[in-house]
Amino acid sequence: MGFLLGLISNRPDALQRNLPSYAAGLKGRKGCSIVVCDDESSFGANSGFLSRLSSANGLEVRHLSNLSGKRAADIIEGALGRDVSRLFANNFGGLRNLVLLSSHALGSDVVFVDDDTSPLYDFVDRYEQRFSEGYKLVPGGYEGHVDLTSPALLYLIGKSLNESKAGAISAEEAASGVRMALRGVPPKKTSFTKNMFVGGNVGVSQELAAAYAFLPTAFRIEDAVYMMTVGNFLQQDKMAIFRAYNDREALALTPLAEHIREPSAKPSLFSQLVNELKGSVAAKLIDSLGFESFRKETVLSDGELELIISEAMDATWSDFNMKNNGENLSGLPASLDAEDRAELERVASLEKKSASLTLDEAKGVLDDFSFCLKAWPYVIGTLEDAKVRKEVLDALTTKP
Repeated sequence: MGFLLGLISNRPDALQRNLPSYAAGLKGRKGCSIVVCDDESSFGANSGFLSRLSSANGLEVRHLSNLSGKRAADIIEGALGRDVSRLFANNFGGLRNLVLLSSHALGSDVVFVDDDTSPLYDFVDRYEQRFSEGYKLVPGGYEGHVDLTSPALLYLIGKSLNESKAGAISAEEAASGVRMALRGVPPKKTSFTKNMFVGGNVGVSQELAAAYAFLPTAFRIEDAVYMMTVGNFLQQDKMAIFRAYNDREALALTPLAEHIREPSAKPSLFSQLVNELKGSVAAKLIDSLGFESFRKETVLSDGELELIISEAMDATWSDFNMKNNGENLSGLPASLDAEDRAELERVASLEKKSASLTLDEAKGVLDDFSFCLKAWPYVIGTLEDAKVRKEVLDALTTKP
């Protein structure tokens, strides 16, 4: 059966450490290939490695950058007579759409993985089996570093500080835990997370790839919005999304990967928190307006949209437990350095208004989502023309 393995990567070290494990699992399997999308900064560093990987495993490997997306968008624009370049923007959603386009042009299902993950157990077999059963969207799961969201990291920081105050752990242990959380790394978990939709481990069938695109946005919500979209429009389809009935079944059937996150060089929690707060507001906006409304020409006044933004921000602020962050982040260990202390103070002093979507940001997200729903089927439709399909595949075939 086979599938296309798609990675979005700008970390050559992580890619070269983990991709060989995936390639070994795909080796010798009919219909399996790999596509790696990265930015211009790491393109040269990855080319030689991917060429050697392709030769060693007998796999077709495509190596794409945002320039590949531009070439493909230009070809599709010529066929449609309209600009579709924003679907393939140089962000996670846009690059995921480039992988979706590749998979459909090749007539293949696609499995997205991240460059800091490696496959566990019978990873490839599980995806092939779930696709063969007719599931359209197959969420995988993680072991290792799992609690990567800013609310989870904030909770871990507060827990470390409170345990230190209670004498349960030393100030040095608390400082170490805080330092790692500020750089995006929670403690490892040996248990797995099931039915978890993350772009770092998810399968999309060819049929679904033709129906919906990821939201190309700077806010890291492309995965959540995609899951919401599929769940909404295919809610009557029992084979729309694979879901295990219990933990035992999930452990046996869910494709699992080990996720090992390296700490960022500098504290990154504040910027991640603001991005996720804004992204949550954007996702709530889309959900509250109703998915069908985006297929129509629904017009909201600025006042109406500002009210919905405010309500979504209130709900998000509560979801993220931001009211209690100031108390939880007090009493910092003396061993915490100035850089980490300043980061925590930025987090603790963050105000709701400064973390909410602006009116222009909200309009941009809503317009992009509406465009995705309306334009994507036409984009895929251009591939029915054999000449266009060949030209798009040529544009997406930069072999290392």
